[in-house]
Amino acid sequence: MKTTIGSVKKMVASVMGEARGRISPQEVLTTYEDLYLNSRRSNRAGEPKMEPGVVSIESLASFLGATPQELAPVLAKAGLIVDKNGNVSERGMTPYPPTLKAVR
Repeated sequence: MKTTIGSVKKMVASVMGEARGRISPQEVLTTYEDLYLNSRRSNRAGEPKMEPGVVSIESLASFLGATPQELAPVLAKAGLIVDKNGNVSERGMTPYPPTLKAVR
């Protein structure tokens, strides 16, 4: 069987297409941790400025090569949640709501 560059490209494209739909929770969690650490250290010269400690769902999805809708079922398994601003955080690490004051 003669293998050409075109057939190799087709095989690689088909494997990438099949693997793209399967994102593991461990992969999501590892990518989130990497982005979180990079956002905390982004004040070095020559790096793009990021808000410290904030990872958006769009940036996480783009690094994984998926859409935010594809990530939704995997985020819960990875122990992550998305807040109302569209930022990803670890479950249990969101700030508490402000305390309510009594009205007289």
